[in-house]
Amino acid sequence: MKATAKVIEEDGKQTVFLPETIHLADTEVLVQQLGDAVLLVPRDKVWETFVHGVDSFPEDVFANGREPQDVSMEREAP
Repeated sequence: MKATAKVIEEDGKQTVFLPETIHLADTEVLVQQLGDAVLLVPRDKVWETFVHGVDSFPEDVFANGREPQDVSMEREAP
């Protein structure tokens, strides 16, 4: 993670204050909750964002087939 945003809750609504290093060009975004994560996508650039995401996968993303891979990682104790 490169930046931290502040979340304030008031009257049952949440406001997220983005750091100065993150700038949204649009005044509206689409919001998608994925488990505990929240994804904000510029409303007018949904497909551009999707294509950019797909293009960022490495060419060998399905080298071992399309079956789910074990991506669990063990962490060493400090």
